[in-house]
Order: sequence, then structure tokens, then C-alpha cells
Amino acid sequence: ARTERGTLAPGDGTLASGEYRDEYLVEGRRGQTLVIDLRSSDLDPYLILAMPGGEQLDNDDHEGDRTHAQIATTLAETG
Repeated sequence: ARTERGTLAPGDGTLASGEYRDEYLVEGRRGQTLVIDLRSSDLDPYLILAMPGGEQLDNDDHEGDRTHAQIATTLAETG
């Protein structure tokens, strides 16, 4: 398991829509299960998982909770 902590603030990168973003690189192997879990009481968290081949998974409001975003997937490719 790996834990990351961060904050969003002026000077961070932004999405095309203007929201601040933090980016973390994760290397995985095809067939590996990956769970990314993001919680915040300060903002409405939103996750985007960009695969090496261009596929993108995203999640906002996991199970209707505006303080929680989660992506759980089995990786289809190594990268």
C-alpha cells in the first residue's frame, strides 16, 4: 500500500477546465488490481486515472459521498 498526502493551491497545475490538480505517477503490471481512494473534508475530490494507452477512468462522489472519490480496476496493460 502507498499513501500520498497533498494540498491544492495556487501554483499547482490545472485541468483544462481550470480546477487545480495534483498528479501522482503509479507504475503497474497488466492483471494487477489497483485501488485509488481519495477523501477530503476540505474539497469535493475527483480522481482521474490515465492509462499508458490513452484510456481514462474517473470518479467523483463515490457511492454518493461528496467527500470521497475512488477508482478500483484491474490493469489491462503494463505501464
